Amino acid sequence: MTHPNFFVIFEVKNLSGKLIFDTEYNQLIRQQEDREDYYKDPIQQVNHQHFQLENWLKRHRFNDRIPIYSFVVIVNENAKIEPKNKGDLISKKVARDTKLLDTIISLHKTHKKAFFTNNDLRNLQELLIKKHIPSDPELLNLLKLNREDLLTGVFCPECSRCPLKRIHGRWICLDCSTISKNAHLQALRDYALLINPTITNVELRKYLHTDSEAVANYILISLDLDYEGITKSRIYNLSPLQTEIKE
Repeated sequence: MTHPNFFVIFEVKNLSGKLIFDTEYNQLIRQQEDREDYYKDPIQQVNHQHFQLENWLKRHRFNDRIPIYSFVVIVNENAKIEPKNKGDLISKKVARDTKLLDTIISLHKTHKKAFFTNNDLRNLQELLIKKHIPSDPELLNLLKLNREDLLTGVFCPECSRCPLKRIHGRWICLDCSTISKNAHLQALRDYALLINPTITNVELRKYLHTDSEAVANYILISLDLDYEGITKSRIYNLSPLQTEIKE
């Protein structure tokens, strides 16, 4: 939710049964009848989204000082919310959908200063829509394949030989002598689609079969991707590569 004075992120869960929030082991446990299911901690998920939004605003030169709030919202009326630990944290971060209106009204009363103009919000919304990439299904699971089954490396755009060699900033095919500056783009699109929409320098080197940290860093910087983290720990978002080609 965007507002001139504050932003709110909602991580919505439609789960029934007893929902046990275990912050010590970062998991959500659902108990229903005689079954127990385990999920990623939705509080951590929404906190991560909070962190990503702050960095995204800063990276795209929007006002990143605007207050940002994030909540886990339980929409199933047949759910019982139960904290295993840190009850105070869970009561602040987890809410039923019936409490949302009161929460928004309270934030509206608390924050009087506007950080965004209406024009700023329109520009922000347009850019968010432009940058939005719908999530892809886990294709490897659907195809019943393991990551180890994939042929990694850069494919030749002419004869499909793999992997190509990186020599003096270009990809060289040793079979048909094709030379390409951007053959790695398709490899990275495949990585985003089949493995993970994010990648690190180390993961890129392994997937593209290059030992050079500098080469991997050059490729990532040249793509002008959104990222989080600093220096060697940066995690780059490959999702835009699935819809656009960067020369």
